[in-house]
Amino acid sequence: MTDQLTPGGWLAPGTPVDLTNCEREPIHVPGSIQPRGVLLAVSEPDMVVRQVSRNLADVVGVAWDDALGRPLAEVLGAGPAEAVLRSASAFGELRERNPVEVVLDRDGTPVPVDAILHRDVLASPVTGRRRRGSPSARDPGPGSPSTGTLVVELEPASGPRPFSFPNTYQAVRGAIGDLNRASDLQELYDITATAVRTLTGFDRVMVYRYDADYNGEVVAEAKLPEL
Repeated sequence: MTDQLTPGGWLAPGTPVDLTNCEREPIHVPGSIQPRGVLLAVSEPDMVVRQVSRNLADVVGVAWDDALGRPLAEVLGAGPAEAVLRSASAFGELRERNPVEVVLDRDGTPVPVDAILHRDVLASPVTGRRRRGSPSARDPGPGSPSTGTLVVELEPASGPRPFSFPNTYQAVRGAIGDLNRASDLQELYDITATAVRTLTGFDRVMVYRYDADYNGEVVAEAKLPEL
């Protein structure tokens, strides 16, 4: 059996991966997301859903194929969509305002959700190619509305927001100090894995190092003792 390959030489989606072809697995561009959240790609400025993860119904309660081509307000509800639009339209970088705290309505039940917004103002919404004359990747300010794609990640929130400023400032500050004191690369890798696991609460965090052909090697790991 001959492997199905993409034009770039990587395994095509759905191709079984084993030891004979794993070096061609495109793990640097997985084409998938972590299942705990959902992802929507929304065109600007009309705020219409253009792409969406197939698990949309798990969080939002709307089937992915029903969401395509519809305004974000019809998919998330007017209130959450307005909160996303307000954050996306404000001055400065999106990451400074993440997460956007919204509440979805699932058949009358309020569902608190964190929305993480991203935007690439250098990419064309149609071709994905770099637009000429784009000076930087900074978000446009008021008066310069984006005509690209806004990526909206939604993750159910439970309890205190783990990434809010009061909850993370000291942890991040301490991790940066530890990284600055690392004496070699291996110590840097180990500190990074531990810090990311502490900040995120993941069961396991691995740090990979890749060669020029994207062959990966695990160089550090932090995990629960029972794993």
